[in-house]
This record gives sequence, C-alpha cells and structure tokens, in this order.
Amino acid sequence: MGILKDIVQDIFSVKNSYVGGFKYKIVKIFGFKCSKSIGYKPEGQNNNIYIVENSVKKVVKKRVVGLDIGIKGNNNKIIINAPYNFNNCFIRIEGNDTIITIGESTTLNNTYLRAVNNTQINIGKNTTIGGGKIHCVSQNSKINIGEDCMFSWDIHIMSGDYHIITSPDDEKIINKGYFCNIGNHVWLGCGTTVCKNVEIAENCIVGTHSVVTKSCNEKNSMLAGNPAKIMKKNIEWQRQPDY
Repeated sequence: MGILKDIVQDIFSVKNSYVGGFKYKIVKIFGFKCSKSIGYKPEGQNNNIYIVENSVKKVVKKRVVGLDIGIKGNNNKIIINAPYNFNNCFIRIEGNDTIITIGESTTLNNTYLRAVNNTQINIGKNTTIGGGKIHCVSQNSKINIGEDCMFSWDIHIMSGDYHIITSPDDEKIINKGYFCNIGNHVWLGCGTTVCKNVEIAENCIVGTHSVVTKSCNEKNSMLAGNPAKIMKKNIEWQRQPDY
C-alpha cells in the first residue's frame, strides 16, 4: 500500500507552498509542476486585506496583480478600493493595529509602503505615483495623501526619522513624528522628500529634488529648494502634458 501511495504521489500531487508573503498551490502531474498564487500569508492574528468594489467589501483570496504584501503582527487592515492599478508595488506592515487605505482609481508604480505599530496610511482616489517610498515609521502617526495628487518618481514621504533623538538633560524625545498631510491635487516633482510633521495645502506644486521640512498652508503655491520655500503664489496646474 505504501509503494502504491508513493507511485500515485509521483504521478499526481497537490500541496500548498509559501514564498515570501504569497501562498501558492503546487500541482504535480506526471512529474511536471505548475503553481498558482491563491493569496497572501500574513504572519499573526486577525490581519485582513479587503477589496471594495461597488460599495461591497470582500476579503482578498488571491494575489492582487502587481502588489506584494507582507504583514507581521496582529489586527492590521489593508483596504483597496477598485478600480486600481499596481505595478511593482510593495506593502509591509510590522506591528499591530495598522490601517492602510488606498482610494479608487489610483495608479501606483514602483511604490513601497511601510508601516509600524498603530499607524495609518491613506491615499486618496485618482492619485498617481510614478515611484517612491512612503514610510509611516513613528508609532501612532498618520500619513494622509489627498485626492487627485500627481507624484513623480523617487518620492520619499516620512512620518518619522526611524531613530530617536533625545535631549541630554532629561532624555525627552525631541524628534517625535505625528503626521504628514498632503492636500488634494498636489504635484510632487521627482526626487521630492516630505518630512515628518509637515502639511502641504491643496493645489500646490513642489519642485524637483526639494526637501519639505516645514508646513505650507497657502493653497495654490509653488515650493522649491532644500529646505523648500514658497517661490510663487496663485498658481494652478493641470495633468495634461505640454507637448
């Protein structure tokens, strides 16, 4: 009986395999193997990934094309509103009680999202990202990106500094990150960095390779430089190219 079982398994077998954050079903027929992704494998408890389409929320049961998800922790939630377009994108959650929400009609290319304990990342609908990294890495912090934003490539948005800086007198943390808020219809030029505790008002433009370290609360402004400063006011920008 054991020999017969071995022969049958050599001819046909089905098993699950885990590679990175993906769960695959491996099927072997007459020695030939084929695999199909059947979903993600979060590490922890009560972690959920949802797709919302036509106001109906469904649990993701198979891999979202163009999106790699890895979760280590508990009680985390990712909500993706359809339609969406991902190309070579990654989401990493390391901690508990984190929520990441991606609005409908978003297009993300070469984009990496990382979040830690009790943080939130919200990306508004109709926003496009050419490439970059969004780091929600200060506990209890939030990153909010508005609707209809247009981000170029090599963008960096950070809610914290990754490492703690303290006062030598009382060891109090002096670089705590709480938020990073980017308003609706904001254009970030390539190589832009937006630092912690910064707000950018709606309808603004941030020039190429600028570093935004302080808030800009004036709508329709153009910022540039390191550190970024307002260079022009009362501007409007359109998505269509100038050629």
